Amino acid sequence: MAKNTETESTETAAAEEAASTTTTAAKLEKRWRIIIPSSPKPGGDKDVPLTVNGVINIVQRDAEVLLTAPYLEALQNAKERGYEGKADVLRYPFSILGEVMVDPATLDTKLAAGTDGTRSNAAA
Repeated sequence: MAKNTETESTETAAAEEAASTTTTAAKLEKRWRIIIPSSPKPGGDKDVPLTVNGVINIVQRDAEVLLTAPYLEALQNAKERGYEGKADVLRYPFSILGEVMVDPATLDTKLAAGTDGTRSNAAA
C-alpha cells in the first residue's frame, strides 16, 4: 500500500510542476528588440512617440528597447512623403535586433522611463 501512495505523490508533484510551467509560459509575451538611431534631420535626436489605441509610448533613441507587436507595427507604418517620384520613406528608421519572450509584470509601465526603454501614459 505504501508504494501506491508514493506513486500517487510522485504523479501529483509532476502534475503540479507541469501546471506551474504552463502558467509561467502563459504569462510571457513576445517583444521585439529594436534600436532607433539619431537622425541628422531637425528633431532627429528627440525621443519617438508611438500611439496605439490612444496609448502613447515614448521610445528612446540610440538605446535598445522592447516593443510589442502593435507598437512595432505603428513604427513600421510611420512614414513621410518622399521627394517627387520617390516612394514614402520611414519617418523613424530602425533596426530589429531580435525577439524575446518577457513577463510583462516585470516591466515598468509608469509614466517615468521604464525598464524596457519606453515611457507610457498608460495607467499603472
